[in-house]
Amino acid sequence: LGIATTTEDSDGEIVAKQKVDRIIHRSDIEEVFRQLTGEIAQTPPMYSAVKVNGKKLYEYARAGVEVERPTRIVTIHELTLLEERDTFSGDTVSFRFRVVCSKGTYVRTLAVMIGERLGYPAHMSDLVRTASGPFSL
Repeated sequence: LGIATTTEDSDGEIVAKQKVDRIIHRSDIEEVFRQLTGEIAQTPPMYSAVKVNGKKLYEYARAGVEVERPTRIVTIHELTLLEERDTFSGDTVSFRFRVVCSKGTYVRTLAVMIGERLGYPAHMSDLVRTASGPFSL
């Protein structure tokens, strides 16, 4: 929380910064998780492989062209906070979570959505895929 990037992950250029000026409570995060569980609408990030007019979005993004992106409905089956702390504070705030979701979900975008609902720009700083379809670690 506190930094948004062009790619919605830590590899992108910073496009927004806002100091986290309050304590974020575990209950705040868990409430946002409840709000985002179930069917939600997501717009894929510009840096994604979704095709628009036969061209991948990341190709437009690299050329500096913003195009309208299709919104899709995805399902968040489960969101779990993996931190034991009850409060989160600092100029920027990070926390780990587990998501069980449907095919087509952009976890980077989910991280941004969590940040928006908490009132701050955000990006995904790390991702470990633990399962995909019938395969798991």
